[in-house]
Formats: sequence, C-alpha cells, structure tokens
Amino acid sequence: GYKYGVPTDADILMDVRTLPNPYYESSLHHLPGTHTAVQEYLFARESSNFYEHLRNTTLSFVKSAELTGRVSFTVAIGCTVGHHRSVAVVEPMGKDLSPQSDLQIIHRDLCKSQIDRTL
Repeated sequence: GYKYGVPTDADILMDVRTLPNPYYESSLHHLPGTHTAVQEYLFARESSNFYEHLRNTTLSFVKSAELTGRVSFTVAIGCTVGHHRSVAVVEPMGKDLSPQSDLQIIHRDLCKSQIDRTL
C-alpha cells in the first residue's frame, strides 16, 4: 500500500489504483483481496483487459531480467492501502507466472491494513 511507502527493493512497480476500489462496497470493505468475492468484483469490472496487460508486461520484464543473467527480480504491485486491489491482482498473477518462474508472493501490507481497520 502506498500509504506505507513505496517498496525500496522493487525492480519494477505496477500501480493498480485505476481499478475500482472494493473499499467503497459495504459487502467487500472488510474482506481482503485474497477473498473470491473481492477478486470477482474487480475482474468483472476491469476495463480493456487491464489484468492481461499487467500480467504480460510483468512476464516481459521477468523474461528480460532472466536473459541478462539476473537470478532474482522483484515486482511490486501497489494500491492505496495494500488490502484489496493489489492483493487481488497478485494472487492470480502468481498462479499464472509460477509455471515460468520460481516465485514468492509477499503481501507486505495486508496485515497492516487489517490492523488499521480494527482501530
């Protein structure tokens, strides 16, 4: 979540704040982006194949990094708080890219945003 600052170790940063924000939907507000309902909400409303373009761009960067001999490449996907949109996008992307790459998914701010919501 950009609320907590931009990740300093990212090789590339993708911004998904143009997607509709489930925070403003009362039935989704309390759910994390890992929840199916949040993912369905976002991907049913995405315009112009946003996810597909983001996935392809990410894959292109990862392949380019591999061609230069890099053994690791960090992709950061961010939204406002790191609770809904970025998490919802990272989950399917991890599944889509895992056959091509050895990857690790870290939701840096998911726990922070859950704590903030209870205060």
